[in-house]
Amino acid sequence: MSALVATGIVLGVGLVGTAEEAREYPTLGEIERADARLDALLPADAKIEILADGFDWAEGPVWVPQREIELGGYLLFSDVPQNTVYKWWPPTGVTVFLRPSG
Repeated sequence: MSALVATGIVLGVGLVGTAEEAREYPTLGEIERADARLDALLPADAKIEILADGFDWAEGPVWVPQREIELGGYLLFSDVPQNTVYKWWPPTGVTVFLRPSG
């Protein structure tokens, strides 16, 4: 999994709040805070969690806010060789969002 997707997934988890707190995900490494402004975005105890794996070349994470649905939105990311855009949402985990993705 690319660092960019890992970052997007971490940020996405921070945005969805407590809905998945009961679920345990494996963690990886630690967050290096090179700038104090990161403290305004991530709690001090934030962890890098592996929400899914097995992708060939994951990139382009984007959080899609949806105020009208529970949990406030979902994360999209793509796997270029698989020509697929995936969606991560806490209740369902990773699902195919768009294939072929072009």
